[in-house]
Amino acid sequence: MSVGAKLNLVGQAARVVLHRGTEVMHGTRPLHPGEVPISVDDLTPEWLTAALCAHVEGAAVTDFRIGDGSSGTSDRRSLTVGYNRVGTDAGLPRELFTKTTPDIRTRLFTGLTNLFVGESQFYNRLRPELSIESPHGYFAAYDLRSCRSIIIMEDIARTRGAEFGSPQTLRVTRDQAHDMVNLMAAYHAAFWDDPRLDREFGFLQTSSDWQRHLDSMINTQAMVRRGLRRAESVLPESLLRQRDLIWPAFEASLELKSRPPLTLLHHDVHSKNWYVDGDGRMGLYDWQTIVKGTWAIDFAYALNCGLEIADRRAWFDELLGRYLDALAAGGVTPPTRSDAERAYREQSIHGLIFWLATIGAGRMQPDLHDETDCLVNIERLASAVVDAESLSALH
Repeated sequence: MSVGAKLNLVGQAARVVLHRGTEVMHGTRPLHPGEVPISVDDLTPEWLTAALCAHVEGAAVTDFRIGDGSSGTSDRRSLTVGYNRVGTDAGLPRELFTKTTPDIRTRLFTGLTNLFVGESQFYNRLRPELSIESPHGYFAAYDLRSCRSIIIMEDIARTRGAEFGSPQTLRVTRDQAHDMVNLMAAYHAAFWDDPRLDREFGFLQTSSDWQRHLDSMINTQAMVRRGLRRAESVLPESLLRQRDLIWPAFEASLELKSRPPLTLLHHDVHSKNWYVDGDGRMGLYDWQTIVKGTWAIDFAYALNCGLEIADRRAWFDELLGRYLDALAAGGVTPPTRSDAERAYREQSIHGLIFWLATIGAGRMQPDLHDETDCLVNIERLASAVVDAESLSALH
C-alpha cells in the first residue's frame, strides 16, 4: 500500500470514528429517508412510512416490532410492520429483514470497502429487472461520510419458508445444483455484454478494480498468508508445496476477470449465501459484493464451494453443459465448451483467496464466519484448484 493510500485510509477511518463518537454523545433519530438511521433501534413509524409507503397515497406505518437477528459485516434483524387500512389493502410488505451498520467495525469494513453501496444499488436498481429466486428489496440508503447504511428487504424465512444452511449442514442435491447453475445463468444472461453496465450502472466496478480497491483497504495478501497457516490441516499437500505460487496466480487471474463479455456478478456465491426455499429450490442472497466481470468467477466459486468434493467431480461436466445451455436459452451466445473450461480453470482461484483471507482476518476486522465453516469451504475450494490445475493455468 502506498503512503498516499495509507493516509487516505487513515483519514476515512478517522472520519467514521468521529461520526460514531458524535452519535454516541448526542444520538439522532431519522426524520426522512434522506437521513440514514444509526441502527434498526432508531426507526420510527414516520420514517418507515416515508421509506415503505411513498408509492401508495394515504398509506402509513402504524406500528412495528423488531425481532431477532445476528451480526457479521452488518447488523441483521427481522422487522414486522403494521399498516393502516390503505397500506394493508395495498398489500404492502409486513414481514421484513433489515441490515444496518451501527458500530465502528461494521462501518469501517463495509464502508471503506464500498460493500453497502453495492447491495443498496442492487436492490434499488438491478433486482427489479431479475426473475430469480432471491429476496425482494423495499428500501436501501447509505451515507458516505458516516458510513451508516440500511437495507430493508423481504424476510424470506417467513415469506418463502427459506432455510439457511452451512457447508456442515446442507448437502446440495443434484437437482439443487441444477437450480444453482440455472439461477446464475439467468442473472448473467440478463446483463450479458449489456452496454448499460457502463452507461447506466457506473457504480459497478470491474472485478479486478474491486479487488485492487479491497487490497488497498485491508491488505488481502497478508490475510491470505495467515489463512494458509491457519488452514494448513485441510489443504492438499500438492498445494502446500506450491503455496508461494498462490498469490501470484491470483494476481494473474485479475487481468482475466474483466475479459469481455462482461456481465453482472454476485461475486461471493459461497455455500452460506445460498438458501433452500419451502419447495426445496435453491435461492441466492447477500448481494453486497456485486461487480461486472467474467461469468466464470461466479460459476467456479458456486460449484467449488457449494458442492461436496465428490459431487463436484461427478457432476461438473453436466453442470457446465447445463449452464451454457441456459445462457443460450436466455438469448445470449455462450462461450464454446473449450473456452468455458479454460475460464473455469483460471477463475477457480477466486473463491479460495476469498476464504483464505476470511480465516486469516485480523483482530480489528469483523468475525464473519465460524472457523469450521471456513475450513470446510477452504478444503473444497483448494481441492478444486488442484483438480483444475489452476496454478499452472495462470503461470
